Amino acid sequence: MAASPAAPSPAADVVTPATSRPKPDRVVLDVGGTTFTTSKNSLTANSTYFKSIFGDNWSSDDDYFLDRDPATFALLLTYMRTGVVELPEHDESLARRVLLEAQFLGVDGFLTAVKVQAYNNLGEVDWEG
Repeated sequence: MAASPAAPSPAADVVTPATSRPKPDRVVLDVGGTTFTTSKNSLTANSTYFKSIFGDNWSSDDDYFLDRDPATFALLLTYMRTGVVELPEHDESLARRVLLEAQFLGVDGFLTAVKVQAYNNLGEVDWEG
């Protein structure tokens, strides 16, 4: 006589209600009409501006609108997520605006990385300072 398959565990059928889950870290931002979805941690770990906005009383259900340039914000968000600094080589205007936006948002790590790269690009130039 063949053994019958084991009955499924009742625990496998238990579904945890959505209300018991911890508050999500997800933040949806409308930046100049473009929607960006990221995590609170990505924003607050890299920006003094977002650190001041997303204190203990924030809600992932709130709408956040920034009257800022979405093209510059996209480049800064890439940095905040990955630590990779990307500045457009052939669009000096956008590169300048990204630096200004980094200053406004307090993304100091980005600014420091750009300064280090600029210093490294000086190469063999005699510079005392």
